[in-house]
Amino acid sequence: MGKKADSVAEWVQLARQNELVCTQLLANQQTVPAAFNSAGLACECILKAAIMRKFGFNQWPDRKVRPDLYVHDLLTLAKILGFAPKPVDAVAPYWAVMTQWEMTQRYEVVTPQVSQQICGAAFKPKVGVLEWISQNYL
Repeated sequence: MGKKADSVAEWVQLARQNELVCTQLLANQQTVPAAFNSAGLACECILKAAIMRKFGFNQWPDRKVRPDLYVHDLLTLAKILGFAPKPVDAVAPYWAVMTQWEMTQRYEVVTPQVSQQICGAAFKPKVGVLEWISQNYL
């Protein structure tokens, strides 16, 4: 088993790995529904990278020090970061879609359409959640 991400660069690397996994899963009709979770995890990782940058953490804080960071809830992480897109922001509709992702859904059957929608929201060039956060917070 590997170590936990402990730097901005490692969180970004995890986000990009999940993006690559998502792309590979979308390429096969049978695995399209599984891409849903990778898209959510990628956004979670990029939010955590941005939080590290914002607060100037040299390493990921211990759970005892910052238990609020040990969540898989995109809305909670966005609030900690201060990420609250305005309706006029290009990312706003994609963020609205992305907030439908929950880690607990990994045990649910997701339709290919929902999976493709969430992946588009996460990774759409320039205005997808991953790119928007990367460009504006990292």
